[in-house]
Amino acid sequence: MKCGIVGLPNVGKSTLFNAITKASIAAENYPFCTIEPNIGIVEVPDPRIEKLIAIVNPEKTQPAIVEFVDIAGLVAGASKGEGLGNKFLANIRETDAIVHVVRCFQDDNIVHVSGKVDPLSDIEVINTELILAEEIADLEDDDKAIFLSELGLEEPGLNRVIRSAYTLLGLQTYFTAGVKEVRAWTVKKGATAPEAAGVIHTDFEKGFIRAEVISYDDFIAYNGEQKSKEAGKMRLEGKEYIVKDGDVMHFRFNV
Repeated sequence: MKCGIVGLPNVGKSTLFNAITKASIAAENYPFCTIEPNIGIVEVPDPRIEKLIAIVNPEKTQPAIVEFVDIAGLVAGASKGEGLGNKFLANIRETDAIVHVVRCFQDDNIVHVSGKVDPLSDIEVINTELILAEEIADLEDDDKAIFLSELGLEEPGLNRVIRSAYTLLGLQTYFTAGVKEVRAWTVKKGATAPEAAGVIHTDFEKGFIRAEVISYDDFIAYNGEQKSKEAGKMRLEGKEYIVKDGDVMHFRFNV
């Protein structure tokens, strides 16, 4: 999944990008500081995968990932090419979801491209609203928890951003869990078992026979695949099966 970070010039898009990805790209006090889009890959926070890892003890793990793209600032008239608009809009078209950063603070030292701070007007130029405190990403985990608590927040902004993107795009996660690897896979809600298999490899979908499925709750409750199977919690599902969020799956296929 690819999320584009957009907004008017000089509203803090690159600062947000740095906070999310823990990168160190330029975030200067002038419009169009970013020309070429910056790209960062972040893991999708999901405590379920840690529990699977503790049970399976795999050789390696691979959480689901999200690609964030810091796209240069748009201005009114971008669709007509103003402010390098054609180039920036082309970058936006390549994303699956859009995170719109809107300035909601007063600071005479930070130039606003319109000369005034007017969030509603800014929103009209692009579309939704998002604010994230940049300090959180630079804190140690213990300090981060204290900082969030003082702000009245229960989780980092990154978690909320990704969860919102998943909801917007109708996405969910299923897992494969074996001794070689525990991995999270992202699929559309309503995806069938063959479609989920195709996320791993197109041959899996083409030659799909059956899916061995254990719900996440059962996998954890029975401490892994073997005891889940002994308890009758493993199901064999066919081509019509609709994948559920958290399913632990193994595919049988023939090509």
